[in-house]
Amino acid sequence: MAEQQNIQKKNNSFKNFTKADGLQDNEFNIGAYLKLKNGDLLIGGINGFNLFTPNEILLNPLLPEVVFSELKIFNKPIRIGQAVNGNVILTKALNETEKITLSNDENFFSIEFAALHYVNPNKNKYSYMLEGFHSGWINADKNREATFTNLDAGEYKFRVKASNSDGIWNESGTTLRIEILPPWWQTRLFIIIAILLILTLSVSLHFFKIERIKERNLSLYDHNVELNVQIRERKSAEEKLINSKQNLVDILNSVSSVYICVDKNSKIIYLNAEAEKFAAIKDVKLIGENIQTVFPQLSSDTEIIKEVINKGRTRFLCRKVEDDFPHKIEIAIYPLRKKTGKGAVLRIDRTMDNT
Repeated sequence: MAEQQNIQKKNNSFKNFTKADGLQDNEFNIGAYLKLKNGDLLIGGINGFNLFTPNEILLNPLLPEVVFSELKIFNKPIRIGQAVNGNVILTKALNETEKITLSNDENFFSIEFAALHYVNPNKNKYSYMLEGFHSGWINADKNREATFTNLDAGEYKFRVKASNSDGIWNESGTTLRIEILPPWWQTRLFIIIAILLILTLSVSLHFFKIERIKERNLSLYDHNVELNVQIRERKSAEEKLINSKQNLVDILNSVSSVYICVDKNSKIIYLNAEAEKFAAIKDVKLIGENIQTVFPQLSSDTEIIKEVINKGRTRFLCRKVEDDFPHKIEIAIYPLRKKTGKGAVLRIDRTMDNT
């Protein structure tokens, strides 16, 4: 114990030995130790004693070889040539395989490993790291299996290193490349197809909008052409109507008969030049004036005129002959609107009748 204490102080470390290293047992008796003259130590325990020379205890410098021993998917071992979901993962031993490829549905898997160092192998220790997932080494102690779940699609490197029973580490260890395939909607082919479809739809929609705009513009053009034709026809009709009206006015002004147009309220809306000669009001615009005011000669026939206008009659003779009109007065009333009777045209013909 004294020698071990000196080693601890000098190197700031110590090493434990157990029954697996050749001790008689893991338990010693208190005070049962002796240092011989040659420096050997004699220590007694419950199953005998151990005699050893401290300076001859050396660490095993042999680095353990690290190998992969088994692959499991969903806790089921995968054999060489075995198809999983139609995919053969291992074509040769796992330790001879440089890379395995798993689908996104196979991302729950375990990998077992071992250190080929058989001097007290129970004291071999392990560390592992999945590059691309872990940020540093994971201390697995004596555990020889690593399990991974729900890894994202991508490529990883699974590295394992181990130490022998004396704590000498093989830092190089071993490496296995692992590829997790993406789901179908994340594959490069699907993304390319999706992009092409989006571009195709966008271009088609663009041309569809252009065609719709062209059709709408063509429809608007046809409508404008039709409207222009209608406008020209209307203008032509209005011009003809204006010419006809002017011709009618000229004709009415040239005849010797009296023509008066009135509305349903007996307001004058037209009278010819001959009628203006008999108007009681001079130098005043006669359009819009009451017919009885302008022509008081017809005042006694007011009710008759209204009756003719309202009932749509077309002709009657005045009952009374005024002095201002020569002899006999004939008044013909023609409704402006035959269906509604909203106005009338009065034509007063002067005739020579001494009776």
